[in-house]
Amino acid sequence: MVPDYDRNEFEHYRFDRYLSAIDQAMPSRGGRWIHIDIGCGAGPFSWAFLDWATQHDIPPADVSLYGYDPSQEMIRLAWMLRARLRSAIPGYPNLQYESDYDSFVRRLANIRSQASCLMTLGHVLAGNHDSEDIGTFTRIIERVTTLTDYISDVRLLASDATSGRHRQSFESGWRTLLSALQGIGVRYRSMPVSTGKSSDRCVILSRKEV
Repeated sequence: MVPDYDRNEFEHYRFDRYLSAIDQAMPSRGGRWIHIDIGCGAGPFSWAFLDWATQHDIPPADVSLYGYDPSQEMIRLAWMLRARLRSAIPGYPNLQYESDYDSFVRRLANIRSQASCLMTLGHVLAGNHDSEDIGTFTRIIERVTTLTDYISDVRLLASDATSGRHRQSFESGWRTLLSALQGIGVRYRSMPVSTGKSSDRCVILSRKEV
């Protein structure tokens, strides 16, 4: 029987999907990196990002992990899983995770280290793209693009590991998000993500000149 990838029958399917998308979207270089996961849940995108960094000889000390999820229980679970992962990954970075939007934005405002940045959205984009949700995503992304004194090479990657069931919703959410970003003065340049999955998208972001 041929495995149905969209039914998540492989044990590490979601992690592998995220890692593959990150590998396609990212330059193969070191330096400091900030990962900001919007709708982070328990943190699988962060696990994949840290694995990508390890594969490219980027030490955990040069990686910062930020995440926003409105569910306090998910944030608590993320910390519990980090505690387990630390036994296998010495130096696993602290999680700059928040369930409160204002607290999360304050964390972003405290970024003071020169770094490149990858922002990610997983299934949250397919499942939550009404005007309020898109407004929240847009404000977070806009805030990051204003930190030009510290953050460069800002990339936005969306990957829905359940694309077979939610592809239409994902595509609608992605188009709506890009339109909202354009409306507030954030430029974007599409870049190919050759994972063979239609629900993997990446753009490089910048601010429009005033």
